[in-house]
Amino acid sequence: MAFCCAEEEQPAQRPDRFLNSLNPASEVSTLERLTQDGRCIYPLFAPGDTIVYFRRLLAADNEAASGKEYEDLVKPFGININTKELLTLSEDYEYPALNYVDKSKYPEMGAESITLAINSPDSGVFAFETAQFGMSGKKRIYLYKDEKLRQLTFGDVSCFLENFSKSGRYISALLGWDPSWIIIFDIDSEIKYKIERENDLIDYMTNFSSDDGMMVFIRSDGRYILDGAVFGDIWLLRFKE
Repeated sequence: MAFCCAEEEQPAQRPDRFLNSLNPASEVSTLERLTQDGRCIYPLFAPGDTIVYFRRLLAADNEAASGKEYEDLVKPFGININTKELLTLSEDYEYPALNYVDKSKYPEMGAESITLAINSPDSGVFAFETAQFGMSGKKRIYLYKDEKLRQLTFGDVSCFLENFSKSGRYISALLGWDPSWIIIFDIDSEIKYKIERENDLIDYMTNFSSDDGMMVFIRSDGRYILDGAVFGDIWLLRFKE
């Protein structure tokens, strides 16, 4: 998992067609903050989708972290999304790796180079991120199915691929970095949503529940960074029925 992207241009001040094409995620979901201390990372739904596993930074500042190993500073916890009860875990959990696409299956992109490609859960479709030659940092996201391309992002701000949902219906991505916004692509309806928030924050590290009814992510103000990992609070998005 990459934590920090290359230095990224800020969202353009002039109107941007892609930004204007995004619907507020509040149209189809509700948002709830699960933690309050800004020291969480790697959120993941446990089996049953009631508990969210995460890792928590124990040190409050650089002085407290000085001389200690990463494994001593970051420990596994859980939180009940209904009661907010905090749980300590006796063993660490495995954070899933992305299902990368074999490079032999990449389509020819001409003036763009594919930098990351991931399969949907059933491998019937894959999404990929490209960099444009001669345009440092500018990235776009495409969907590839049945040897046909669908361009999902465009405009003046780079987008970074994050995750497929468990059914493959949704794709999460990031718009920009520091600050960043989470974008959700509904593949079925072909509608794009952006999770709104105030201030210049970093939203990233998304994971979906087993039935695609919920998604967790990290929202950070950048206070806690350890070995390049950006810690923040866990937020829960619930899709409306």
